[in-house]
Amino acid sequence: GATLYHLVTGFNPSEPPYEIKPIRMINPGLSSGLERIIQKCTRRNPNERYQSAAELMYALEHYEEIDDRFMKRQKMKLGLFFSTILLGVVFTAGGFAMNTGAARKATDAYQDKLYEASKTTDYDTKVRLYGECISIPQKAGEKEAYLELMKTYKTDDSLFTLEEANQLTKFIKNNKEAIRKTPENYTEICFEAGKLYWYYYDYGDGSSNRVMRAKSAVDWFRDVLESAPEGYPNLGMAKAYASIGIFYRDITTDVTEANDKGKYKPLYQSLSELLDTVAADENESEIVRLEILEITRSAIQQYATKFKSDGVTNTEISSMLLKVSELAHSIDATADITEEKKAHIVSLLSDTERAVETAYGTGKEG
Repeated sequence: GATLYHLVTGFNPSEPPYEIKPIRMINPGLSSGLERIIQKCTRRNPNERYQSAAELMYALEHYEEIDDRFMKRQKMKLGLFFSTILLGVVFTAGGFAMNTGAARKATDAYQDKLYEASKTTDYDTKVRLYGECISIPQKAGEKEAYLELMKTYKTDDSLFTLEEANQLTKFIKNNKEAIRKTPENYTEICFEAGKLYWYYYDYGDGSSNRVMRAKSAVDWFRDVLESAPEGYPNLGMAKAYASIGIFYRDITTDVTEANDKGKYKPLYQSLSELLDTVAADENESEIVRLEILEITRSAIQQYATKFKSDGVTNTEISSMLLKVSELAHSIDATADITEEKKAHIVSLLSDTERAVETAYGTGKEG
């Protein structure tokens, strides 16, 4: 320490006045860090000095880091760092508060419009309000407005028009990403959209319309199968709907190409699924139950021979037709449209039974 002092200041502490002053008292331009090192080297208590040459060497190599100016700069940097963090916290908190406020405002607007739509009896007003609900960005993934809009379509006149279909498809397509964030919501929306097409789509007349409905519903039910969360209760029905729809979509081509063998047994199984889960459900709407009964009866009459070729027994097909008959007679139609559907089914039961007898022959197999 004395040697360093001598080298830096030019004063030999071994000569009068035999003292070691802080080096910056002699030369203010010297480093405060170096001053601290020399002071530590020359303390009276040996235990307070550097304990090894290596320790002193390290201090000398890093003397600038204990310099007052360096420490001041570091404090400024540290202050700037904490200021930045503080500003970040403030802005984050402010942004969170703004987002929370915006989310609350969106929720309030959404609920208000849903309530207003539920109270009005005017079709156009209902559709407009549900559309406005769906158009709220923060609420585009919620399911309620879509489901209520679909109820409005079918309860207005028991028809789902091409214009309504285009409108619904646009709403769902434009917000698909938001809806899919909650698989349960997307699955339910697709399932109800599929049913809407299946039972209410107004495209054509009679059996051709029924087939078109089934075809149009296929993609919706396939989306259900792809997105359904584990344990989804309507998965079996969705599979049946999709299977029947695919059958009617492809059967004409399959027959033309002589590639239809093996396609009729799965159709029978899917129809059986819907008979047991939908047509037999007394809580289901009349029109839905009757549509299932008619598509089943029609398939039996049209494809009786094909069912036999694919291994559906006489007992199985006859039991299915009997169930159609029993369910049709048990439904108490409460509207003109359902009364007509019921009467149509009942009037064709005899023809359907004869088709089965013709296909399977008179000495009926088990």
